[in-house]
Amino acid sequence: MRRLVLLLALLAAACDSPHPRFAGRPVVEVTVEGDRFRVHLGEGEAQALRINRRWGAQDEEVVRRARIAIARASGCRVTRAVGDRNIVSAALDCPGG
Repeated sequence: MRRLVLLLALLAAACDSPHPRFAGRPVVEVTVEGDRFRVHLGEGEAQALRINRRWGAQDEEVVRRARIAIARASGCRVTRAVGDRNIVSAALDCPGG
């Protein structure tokens, strides 16, 4: 039973964890149309994690909102974004970089 509780706690923590390459990088919280994102910024890339609950969230709509959140947080143009209703990874085209 103890192992099950530990496993569930670890899985829950992983839901709000960015890719390891974003460790120690800047993080910005952004709200777009009611969805809250924690945007992790890297060099030429970013990852947005949706941190609110939304019943029946559609992947396409959440990815669209995540693109907006990433652009706002980074000040860069999002050239590509892939993901689902929870995590979106994006490539960035940043001015001067």
